[in-house]
This record gives sequence, C-alpha cells and structure tokens, in this order.
Amino acid sequence: MDPSSMMGGGGGGGSMMGMIGGMMGGGGQKKEPPKFEAYQPSPELTRLQEIARENQSRGLQAPAVQMAQQAPGYSFQYRNPSAQGAAPGQQFGVMAQDLERTPAGRSIVVQQPNGTKMVDTGRLSMQNTAAIGELGNEIEQLKRYR
Repeated sequence: MDPSSMMGGGGGGGSMMGMIGGMMGGGGQKKEPPKFEAYQPSPELTRLQEIARENQSRGLQAPAVQMAQQAPGYSFQYRNPSAQGAAPGQQFGVMAQDLERTPAGRSIVVQQPNGTKMVDTGRLSMQNTAAIGELGNEIEQLKRYR
C-alpha cells in the first residue's frame, strides 16, 4: 500500500513530513507562544529585599540567613494531634516563637483565633530558599578570596 493513499488527499504529497504535518494539523504554520503575565513580587518580598540590601551595605547578615540561625530544629509531639495543623506521632521542625526573633521570621508566623501561633510553611519554604541562595552567594565570595 502506498503511504500517500493513506493521507486522505490533503496531507502534503505523500512524504513522511507531509503526513506528520497533516496529522498535527499545523501544515507548517507557527503557533503563537503562550503569553505569561509579568512576575510581580509581593510587598513583603520587596521589603525583605530592601532590608537585605540595607544590611549588606552595612556589612550585616542577610535577613533570611539570620532568621534560619535563630530557629533551631526541634523534635516534638503535639498535645492535641487532631487539632488543625497538627499531626500524630513524632514531628520535626521549628517553633513559631523562635522565628519571631527576627523581622523575616515574624513575617511567616500566623496567630490563630485561639491565640496559637503557627508557622506558614509556604512562606517558610520561600524564606529557606532565600537563605540557601544568600549562603550560596557568601560561599562564592569566600571562594574568590582564598
């Protein structure tokens, strides 16, 4: 059987590329790339970046690194494992009260209506990523001077 006979008449003259083009429906036409909105940082992130620049110009430590150093890791069990945000068994993490010692840390602590303080883990993840980046920059600077 001739491949061009499988094309149904409009596929591009029997060539393999014509057959693929016919199946894809593009016929060689370029499609517009998807359009994305420009990234706009949140006011909190913008303020943290300003603080970082101010601190760096004065030779002070970056806020995300400072926050991470003020929050040691703990092993704990929730008193009420069925409470919102809690879980049964042994847990590992940081305490909201330790994070509140720095401006960057205060930005990720949320107080519940009952007064309980909780860590917004999404914001914590962003802060941790910033701290890793800041430490990476410090390491690169140290490598240049050795």
